[in-house]
Amino acid sequence: MQSMGLGGGFIMTLYERATRTAHSLVARETAPGSATKNMFARNSTLSRDGALAAGVPGELRGYWEAHKRFGKLRWSEVVEPTLQICRDGYHMSKHQSDVLSIRSYLITRDPNLREWFVNKVTGQMNPAGSLVRPRRL
Repeated sequence: MQSMGLGGGFIMTLYERATRTAHSLVARETAPGSATKNMFARNSTLSRDGALAAGVPGELRGYWEAHKRFGKLRWSEVVEPTLQICRDGYHMSKHQSDVLSIRSYLITRDPNLREWFVNKVTGQMNPAGSLVRPRRL
């Protein structure tokens, strides 16, 4: 099963029926400006876990590019459903719960992630169906 989100990137193919033209947008993650070729040479674990493992997300930049080139709706109409989820929250899917459980050892150590995904009373990962309210994005 595939996952996506603003913390990542994408490769999108669009087809314009009127012109019979296919377009491709590449909005993958990029290395941070301060990244170096040998930054993980002494500790390869840092390339998989923690803040240094993350690239600069390309997803939102890619959506904006797709909107500029092909969009028919106003940008505010495109992003409003996401803003509503941020305001009201959403119920965690079984897939998300399963994926987060695999990395629970990292989530329980991070104060922001712990606030969203760990039960404050039990200290256990919240189960599927739990309400998630990502207020501080």
